[in-house]
Amino acid sequence: MAVSAADVIAITGTKLSESVVQTIIDSAELMAASCLEGYDEATQDAALLWLSAHLVASTAGSGEVISRKLGDASKTYATAQYGSGINATRFGQQAVALIPCLQYVGAQTVSIEVI
Repeated sequence: MAVSAADVIAITGTKLSESVVQTIIDSAELMAASCLEGYDEATQDAALLWLSAHLVASTAGSGEVISRKLGDASKTYATAQYGSGINATRFGQQAVALIPCLQYVGAQTVSIEVI
């Protein structure tokens, strides 16, 4: 089973198009490739689903609309924050519960040595 855009849309409720969500899934798969190695296909797919959902939920404007304004058009979105990085969404937390090393995806640090 491969992760589909329809699966991610179903669990997030996002209004993003399937093509945009598929692009996010493809990116998530590249980001997590080394972390997914060694796990069975079902676990990889489940973790990729939740990681993709995390990335979708982290996309600006994907939260629930909590206010609208017609004059000078304005919208305000609610976003739940459970922590930082991948822990900022319940989707990211689920991905880490399945494959713990996903907590480090996208969190690389750079160091510079001055001579």
